[in-house]
Amino acid sequence: MITPADLDQFIGTTRWYRYQPRLLLTDGTHFLARELNCCWLLDLVWTVLPQIRRAGGFAIVELKTDLAAASAVVTIHDGGRDGGAEQVIHRQAIPYTDFPWPVLMLYVGPGDENDSVLLLPSEY
Repeated sequence: MITPADLDQFIGTTRWYRYQPRLLLTDGTHFLARELNCCWLLDLVWTVLPQIRRAGGFAIVELKTDLAAASAVVTIHDGGRDGGAEQVIHRQAIPYTDFPWPVLMLYVGPGDENDSVLLLPSEY
């Protein structure tokens, strides 16, 4: 099983992976989804894309897992654009997950006019 340190190898991307209409993955997010079988998290982000685009196109996705309870909370927020207060775009409780890390952070950024890109912080 991979560890968070395994994601440090990803800086930028050499290839785009179409995940769903309007959502592209980088090398790092593709690796993460493949190795940890967390496509459910990508699906959640994809369903929230319209709200992310209305909020300016950039968002931070935070997954906080309670490893003992095998549950989690996903919070998607705008990161406090323009120095303002952070605005939550979406928050969802995950009643069961086998995600093995206590915390994961991803970014959603604008791609071209039709696509958004899901990327690791090191790929930003």
